[in-house]
This record gives sequence, structure tokens and C-alpha cells, in this order.
Amino acid sequence: LPAGTITSGVYTFYFVANEDNYNTITESQTLSAALDAVTYESNLELIQVATSMTTSDQVKPTASQMLMSTGPYTALIREGEDNRIGDNNHIELVRAFAKAQLALKLPEGNTSQDAPTVTSVTLNGSIPDYFYLIPGNKAEITSTTSFNNRTISADVTKTLFNEDLDPADYFYVSETIYLPERYLTNNIEENALQYSITIEDNNYSAPIADGTEAPVDYNIIRNCAYTTIGTYRQEVLSNFDLLVVPWDDEKVIEVPPFE
Repeated sequence: LPAGTITSGVYTFYFVANEDNYNTITESQTLSAALDAVTYESNLELIQVATSMTTSDQVKPTASQMLMSTGPYTALIREGEDNRIGDNNHIELVRAFAKAQLALKLPEGNTSQDAPTVTSVTLNGSIPDYFYLIPGNKAEITSTTSFNNRTISADVTKTLFNEDLDPADYFYVSETIYLPERYLTNNIEENALQYSITIEDNNYSAPIADGTEAPVDYNIIRNCAYTTIGTYRQEVLSNFDLLVVPWDDEKVIEVPPFE
């Protein structure tokens, strides 16, 4: 900041990146315009970003870059001194979306069963029409849009974003999809986002969820990576493992010192 634009005191900082091409829920208002209009911290915390999905790519963010934000960072600023924020001016940005992937495998040690043909995979359930720009608001958003059999493509390269998994163990890996944060008041499987899977004329469903601890959490948390794993045993798809890990490869910005 130029000298003289900030005086000594305690300040709260928020950081937003890649806001271009996102809109708020206010008609025709861009996120950039909403940020320019912020005068109080409470204004920023209440900004609601529209969950816009393009016609050609229904399950990925509209913008070519991922919207990210973080805060608050509180710091004592002394005018005329070398001031630093966060961890020595290293700020980790939080992605506004989660990512998810479906992977299917045969039983471990299988020697006789051939991999079946996956006819189709679709996504079903509801996503909120908006999400809060700044992380932390866990209220359920009741204004939603339904996914009705949105097609999920296979990843022909079988690239898994969970690096603890070996692609060679799976006969099917889906593309990575991106989902807005979503909290549920009634956190049950019936309200979960679901993959609908057709294998050789048989239909199955599997949730996107965190099953690493009991009870299973069907909320979708930003900046997390969800992997749903199904095992095809004796011509039946079952035994779903619901994994979630932090979305690695944190995006870090360097804030230059300012006086």
C-alpha cells in the first residue's frame, strides 16, 4: 500500500482470487462489482456467489479459474514499518469448490472375474443456487437446483486425484467433477448427492460423502476431495468406501510487506 494510506492500528484482512466471471445472486451484479462496493466487514461476509454451471460443462465452475478466498487475518499494523500478515506474509487460499470422483474395482486378489462394462454414470441430487464467498457459514441454503441424470464421463486415462490409490486397481475411473459447498440440516443419505451407475443392465447408486468417521457426513465441504469407491463382487456392485481428504497442492500467495 502507498505510504499514508493506512495508519497504525489493528486491521482485518481478507483475500479473494480469480473472481472474474463469477456473479452474485443479485441480478447482473458481478462478483468484482460486489467486492468494489464493500464498505464493512459484514458486507463481505454476506456476499453470496451464484452457482452457475454452463450448458456444455454442467459439473464444473463457469470460470476457467477456480474462485478462492480466505480470511479473516487480524494484524497489528504500524505506519512506516515493515508489516507482515499471516505466516510471514504466506497466505493459503481456500478453493470455493470441492472436487469428487467415482472409482470402481474388482475384489482384491480376483483371478477369475472379468471387469464388467459400465454403461453409464450420472449425477443426481440438488446443489445450492449460491454459496458464501468467505468460508465459515454453515447454514443450509434451501434455494437449490436439481441434477437430473447429469452425465458423468469416464476418465480414459484413469487418473485418480487421490494419490494413495493405484489406478491399476480400478476398471473404471470417472472424470473429476467440481461441486459448490453444501450443508444439510438433515444430514442423511437420502439428501446426498448420488452417482447413478449402470453396469450390464443393473442399476446402482452411491453417495458423495465422507465416510472416514461415523456417522457418515453427506455435506460437501469446500477445498476437499471426495472419492467414492465401489467393489464389483459376484456380479453385484457393493461395499462402497467413502473417502475424503484435503484438496492438496495448496494455493499460496505472497503478500508483499507494506508500510
